[in-house]
Amino acid sequence: MTGYLVDNTGNEYVLPTLFSWAVQRTDGRSSDGFEVKFLYRKNMKEILDNAVKFYGMYQGKTVFYGIVDEYSVDISAGSIVTVSGRGMAGALMDNEAEAAEFYICGFNDILERCVYPFGVKRVKNSVYMPSLSGFNIATGESCWSVLKRFTEKSGGVTPYFDSEGAMILSSKNNSNLKISKKTGVFDLSYKYCRYGEISKVVVRTVDGRRVEVANRDFIAVGGNALRVTTATKDTPRADMVYTGQELIKKSKMNKKQLTLSLPALFAAQPRDVVSVSLDDMQISGNFIVCEATTWADGSGSGTKLTMSLEE
Repeated sequence: MTGYLVDNTGNEYVLPTLFSWAVQRTDGRSSDGFEVKFLYRKNMKEILDNAVKFYGMYQGKTVFYGIVDEYSVDISAGSIVTVSGRGMAGALMDNEAEAAEFYICGFNDILERCVYPFGVKRVKNSVYMPSLSGFNIATGESCWSVLKRFTEKSGGVTPYFDSEGAMILSSKNNSNLKISKKTGVFDLSYKYCRYGEISKVVVRTVDGRRVEVANRDFIAVGGNALRVTTATKDTPRADMVYTGQELIKKSKMNKKQLTLSLPALFAAQPRDVVSVSLDDMQISGNFIVCEATTWADGSGSGTKLTMSLEE
């Protein structure tokens, strides 16, 4: 990968050969990140002091774009420079949104208040995002929190950023990778976390109506975690059932997690669907990539994938 620093005026600087680098991209539940190491050059301090953005290129494509958080120079180790930072979500996390109460709040209102003013200029939205009534912004809430809360409530999606720094809102996942024992997998681990998964939801109204929605697969293996929620008295039964189903669905997310490394650079990206067939471990099914970290250093290179089972 070739690294570039960009200052606040738009001037770009090509970094010396990187002898160690790593870029981490996520599905939006946390910020992306990067770290690069290279040898210090004479008169480089001003460039490093003024750097606000970083991007990396690999085989003619941008593979990471984000903000510079810090740099250090280690003289004792041979004048090694380390530059690190986060993806563009970091710019929204760093800024506090102005408190507000909306009678009707549209997606464009959120973009104008919490996204565009802080360096995110490209938004790719393929999801219907209806306006919300009674949407409020609390004092001290970050722009990222406001954005994420709005998109998840309005469109049912979590925003994330692509490799070029554009914000993506999509309900679709890409499917382009198959993994088996022939793939060259290493550093393989599997985790099943039962904590937090719901076995049954009781949805009740103030006038005494109630609906029970069960997670039968979890109950069959001894799961026992009841949740009770209240709906308004005029809520249709179908909506009450849907509420219970959604709570159970969310509780099952990321409970079965597979982490592995592949000997290929940028083998997959967040939100990719990976078909896994590892018979020796009795692990199979479609897994969704939550986090992809690609690295290269003196000891080797590869891509580490953290994936959750698609329910």
